[in-house]
Amino acid sequence: MESDLDVHRVGLVAVPLAVSEREAWWDRYLQDISKQGVKSTFLAWYRLRVEQLIARFPGVHSSALKTRDVELHLSTIGGYGLEAWQLLQTLDAIQRFGVACSCPWAADIDWVTWRHRWENGASEKDVAELQQGVLPEDPVLREFAVQMRVSQRSLRTEQTYVDWVIRCYRFHHLNSPADLEEHHIGPFLHYLVAERQVAPSTQRQALNGLVAFFKETRGLSTVDVSAFQTSDKPRQVPTVLSIQEVRLVLKNISSPTLRLAATLLYGAGLRLTEVIRLRVQDLDFAHRIIVVINGKGGASRRTPMPESAVEPLEVQLVTVRAGHLLDVERGFG
Repeated sequence: MESDLDVHRVGLVAVPLAVSEREAWWDRYLQDISKQGVKSTFLAWYRLRVEQLIARFPGVHSSALKTRDVELHLSTIGGYGLEAWQLLQTLDAIQRFGVACSCPWAADIDWVTWRHRWENGASEKDVAELQQGVLPEDPVLREFAVQMRVSQRSLRTEQTYVDWVIRCYRFHHLNSPADLEEHHIGPFLHYLVAERQVAPSTQRQALNGLVAFFKETRGLSTVDVSAFQTSDKPRQVPTVLSIQEVRLVLKNISSPTLRLAATLLYGAGLRLTEVIRLRVQDLDFAHRIIVVINGKGGASRRTPMPESAVEPLEVQLVTVRAGHLLDVERGFG
């Protein structure tokens, strides 16, 4: 399999690039966009933004991407909660790359509309769609996504499983997900280990997604997966920080909000998404309890509120309340 960073085109032929040649290409490209006005401090980020797009569609050359593929990626990035300047940087990086590589989609995408949307913030309709999750255009993938929502799968799981189905049928150079058969699963899983060298958990996730796809769209009770090489990377002993090291890390986080989030990750055992979704009504100061609503697997639970986080949480509530009142006064409540 060849990614955009592994090949260049001579006529209609894809020619493998050595690592040194690939890095040389990136150096030349970044120098070119630097001359066009991109700040030197942003160059590494411009490369990362493009690599994120390429990694989303492994084995597909950038010129072979469809307009809807790139716009799906942009929509996904738009739901990550990034700052407006980060979204615009992503947009600019992908547009410059597409133009420089003469990709057909670069001429088809309405960059002005995307830039206007991110400069002025998403509309209420856009926000609602992002929160609910936009259904895929392909009818088979749409049916798969709907079935997962009916079975109360999380939006993150839905997006991940759909992404694995897309990667699988493109790996086999099929026209659509409707052309996938059970015998396609094994070679794709083998490729993930032999070529991509993914972790066991990643291979299992791909397997689960593809099996769920066949069960939900084909009505199968069991899926016959052909033989494949399993990922057998040895488990490593985790590196655990001491209490003193954790305190030192927390002490050196300058932002009070981020320090509070890190404190809850460590002291309350919350996951990152659980910290981000935390609301006022989830905090029980009287009993020193944090209620986690719709955690992993849709389950809710209670977890102790660390004493060291009580005062910062109270300060954060005062800060947020003041900001809310100011928004109300300005008519944005």
